[in-house]
Amino acid sequence: MKRSFIAILFLAFLMQACGRAPVPSATERGKTGAFSVSLIPEAPRAGDAVRAVVTGGNEASFRWERNGEAMENAADVLDTSGFRKGERVGVVVTSGGREASAESILLNSPPVIRSIDMSPKPFNKSTGVKAVADGRDPDNDAIEYEYEWYVNNERVYEESGAALDGRYFKRGDAVSVLVVSSDREGSSEFRTDAGAAMNAQPRFVSVPPDDFSGLFIYTPKASDHDGDEVKFSVVKGPEGMKMEGGRLEWDTKGRKGAFGVVLSADDGNGGEAFQRFELKVDDEK
Repeated sequence: MKRSFIAILFLAFLMQACGRAPVPSATERGKTGAFSVSLIPEAPRAGDAVRAVVTGGNEASFRWERNGEAMENAADVLDTSGFRKGERVGVVVTSGGREASAESILLNSPPVIRSIDMSPKPFNKSTGVKAVADGRDPDNDAIEYEYEWYVNNERVYEESGAALDGRYFKRGDAVSVLVVSSDREGSSEFRTDAGAAMNAQPRFVSVPPDDFSGLFIYTPKASDHDGDEVKFSVVKGPEGMKMEGGRLEWDTKGRKGAFGVVLSADDGNGGEAFQRFELKVDDEK
């Protein structure tokens, strides 16, 4: 026990006489350790904010380069808006008398669709619907568009152009489109709703006869894209003119002059079309 105590005292004396090796401060470690810089993101694209990340340095200064040419930027972040793919972006970092550098080549940036304009508004089976995409490519590359149409969330595989024909949907159906923009190196997509298809207006497809004598008879006909039953009525006409079983009749006996006529075609769903014409009656008729 006595010998152990003496050994401990002797060891304490040696440590006091010789002193311990000093522990380097954080600053000193930075000066003697690894010093490097890296860029984030590692694979930047034109328009990205590129950050220089320094390892092992303190109070660093930054000098950015574009294609080897120095830029006026002393921050640790470089905004590459306005740059193009293939350009070299580099940074030289100085800290404590030492330098480190890093460099990246900007990759292709895919085009971006800013908006899609749908027309007409509203649309129906008779008009169909069309999509016009407004896209931008950061690298000024040519943009190609592909269209995917959906009706009630079901893909319409038969149609891939910018317009969807009305035969693919009916009144009340929900229509949307997915537009894929591509510069042949990258792509992006944008989906938007066109809304619900509205009622299609009926349309007159017949014309009244020019030649008649004594009794004017005309059977009007109309087309309706929704397949609605169309009913005809006289909005304006000479006295005695009437619709009988879908046929317009008027006895011209004792009449002379020009008579204006307006017919209505109503589909029963808010759609109505009008046909206007003039009948001329002389003494011989």
